[in-house]
Amino acid sequence: MNYRNVITAELQNGQSVLMSKVSVDAKIYSKNGKKPVYTSIKSDMQIAPNSHLTYPVSLNGTSMKAGDYTLKMKVTATANKQVKKWTFTKDFTIKSKQARDLNKSDVDVKANTNNSNWLYILIGAALLIIIIILIVVIILQRKKNSNQ
Repeated sequence: MNYRNVITAELQNGQSVLMSKVSVDAKIYSKNGKKPVYTSIKSDMQIAPNSHLTYPVSLNGTSMKAGDYTLKMKVTATANKQVKKWTFTKDFTIKSKQARDLNKSDVDVKANTNNSNWLYILIGAALLIIIIILIVVIILQRKKNSNQ
């Protein structure tokens, strides 16, 4: 979605009434995992009558990883002045090729990858300069001591 990796869930309002004050709490777990890998909480949304909402769970610039996952979602909405609540659980799989292709097109993953490479290069260069300075100082100390 917009050149960024997301996992989407389709919410459908099959009634001829506006769903307002829609709140969604979505958590994605690794299969049999206890701690969520990705989370998304949004509120104050609306779903038009007889329509659906594609709800995105953003990966926030992290690489999509292949594997088996479980989506657990809680939805609360108001329709005709009555509060309605739903819970959903859905298992799904992300295949290796699919993850690789999506990671190549995600602008945030590319930006994070490039930034980390430059960070490693910068740290390496700084360490190299420090080592050279230490060697020069040690050589100068030894020459000074041998001349005395």
